[in-house]
Amino acid sequence: MNNSQLIAVCIVALLAVPACCAELLLPQNRTAFYSEEAIEFAVAGLAPGDRATVALIPTDTMALPVDFTVTGTGSTITVANAISEYPEYSSVVEGLVPAVTQNFNALLAKVQKRMSGGLDFFFNYQWSRQLGKVNPLSGNTGGPLWYGETTSDFPQHGSLALTYEFPFGRGKPFLGNTNRIMDEAVGGWKITGIYEFLSGTPDSWGNVNYNGNWSFNNRPHESVVQSFNTTQFDTQNDAADQPGSYNLRTFPQYLLRTDPTKNTALSMLKNFTIWQRVVFQPRFDAFNVFNRHQLNTPNLTPTSSAFGKISTQINTGRNMQVGVHILF
Repeated sequence: MNNSQLIAVCIVALLAVPACCAELLLPQNRTAFYSEEAIEFAVAGLAPGDRATVALIPTDTMALPVDFTVTGTGSTITVANAISEYPEYSSVVEGLVPAVTQNFNALLAKVQKRMSGGLDFFFNYQWSRQLGKVNPLSGNTGGPLWYGETTSDFPQHGSLALTYEFPFGRGKPFLGNTNRIMDEAVGGWKITGIYEFLSGTPDSWGNVNYNGNWSFNNRPHESVVQSFNTTQFDTQNDAADQPGSYNLRTFPQYLLRTDPTKNTALSMLKNFTIWQRVVFQPRFDAFNVFNRHQLNTPNLTPTSSAFGKISTQINTGRNMQVGVHILF
């Protein structure tokens, strides 16, 4: 056939027991083959003993067509395998191809000011996007190539830090002429406050059936009832009703976000210089001052009775400590 391209056409010629129809299942979506290529065929609709003729008709008018007969054996394949992208294989493994590529872009802004009266102000803000391309054979099985937010995408990140030195002691508005002992006791104390905001992590979904209009009403800080609208998901606990690994994925891999970080910390301290560069620093620290609970990812399994509910938290509650640091 001299490497001529051939078009596979199934011509049904039932020579034994009559049948309603026969259909070429394998290969699918193929328009050309080559002379040295091994071709595997599967024909549906043939009972054991039935025969059909498969003709390979060359596009090159100088080449001769090739006909051969297939006989029904009664063996079967699943519908899922028949309609898959590569039905002639039981599984496909992709190697030496990057599973994920990512792009990161950010805008940074910083404001710092040392004010009069012992107040220092520092504000830092970052707006960023980390978008990734996921290979469907590894990270998004059953669906098209996904390009969008990743689990490391946190668009909003802001922090505010304030440091204030109390106006007591020598050279300060209050007790400015006090003696050295009193100055060591009441002067030089500082209080520092830090507030941080960070966007929540994108929720990672499996392949689900969704029939809604994309109005999820996401409430990531809701722990009593469902944190988003679950009424438009298929929640039937039936394996035949839920999407399998062979179903084409139409639901995004990452959608909605968990509870954002909103944390406040306070510290009060004073430095006592003992000798040259040796500093004795007593301090009081409070973390998560307002005892805010940062909730975890909700249940994202539609067939679960807890679907959409959040049962755990990420952070810890308010924590306070008193200690001493020695700096040298």
